[in-house]
Amino acid sequence: MRIVVVSLTFLPNVGGLENIMAGLAESWSQLGHQVTVYTQTASTIPDNYSYKVIRTISPFTLYGAVKKADILLEANISLQTFLVGLLHSKKWVVTHHLPYQHDKGWKGKLKNWLTKFSHNIAISHYIANQLKGKATVINNFYHPTFKNNISYTNRKKDLIFLGRLVSDKGVNLLIDSLKIVQEKIPECQLTIIGSGIEKEALQKQANLLNLHNDIVFEGVVTGASLVSLLNEHKVMVIPSVWDEPFGVVALEGLACGCAVVCADRGGLREASGNWGFYYKNNDSREMAAAIEHALMQYAHFAQQYQLVHKYLQEKQMPVIALQYVTYFKTIV
Repeated sequence: MRIVVVSLTFLPNVGGLENIMAGLAESWSQLGHQVTVYTQTASTIPDNYSYKVIRTISPFTLYGAVKKADILLEANISLQTFLVGLLHSKKWVVTHHLPYQHDKGWKGKLKNWLTKFSHNIAISHYIANQLKGKATVINNFYHPTFKNNISYTNRKKDLIFLGRLVSDKGVNLLIDSLKIVQEKIPECQLTIIGSGIEKEALQKQANLLNLHNDIVFEGVVTGASLVSLLNEHKVMVIPSVWDEPFGVVALEGLACGCAVVCADRGGLREASGNWGFYYKNNDSREMAAAIEHALMQYAHFAQQYQLVHKYLQEKQMPVIALQYVTYFKTIV
């Protein structure tokens, strides 16, 4: 199968969308499909992929490539390239990673309206329900480097957060919740992994609440060090105040043996499945109650980890890539 992928942002940019699209392209190439990625992301490093990457997007060149291809896959609808999709509507597939309602202007409304004319894949049922057009749900995958390396009984640390330190991620609410949790569990501590514009404000908040000895700001941690650090903790908290489209970070936490605490809205609940502890969005007191419950039930969660592992096998890259190919075959 000849697959043309349009992803305006791509490697070497760092982000969830870039990793997902690169992983899919690599998997399809390994399955024997001819894959070409079109992107606007420049790179000073020579491309060394099993598929072709073209780092400029000309509508005329793209039109010619799609005409010869079996599938055009776009990572979210782009107003720069949608005309090519409309002209090849029978092979135009869009994988939607965001709800277009986050753009309050005419552009978001137009993009959502265009989903009536494309074949749609949504990364969660939450996203699918936001689209004007019908969509098939195929979840995102997590990287296989995230795995459980430490026995549950040897985990000495309680709570961990992983993500950008920006207002949407709700870390300020998590710090408030920690103060509430300590009323019942005085020794409870929190590790914060990530960087962002809110870091200084969050450190000040921790000091004002006299939590500076109970919160460790680790900064950015990646690779094997990140996996090891996640493995030291019992509970991952995802305190996002906006509705996350899916939540690969929940899969990463589960894979490393962490129970997951998150809001009961958006795609996070779908990512965490039966293995999450949920609370009402944007409510620090309810979050604290969910954290307490997760800590008290951690031994029970550990006993069910074979079931968690079985669930995670369905969220690995080769499985998800094959689900896309199966979908493509229904429209070719």
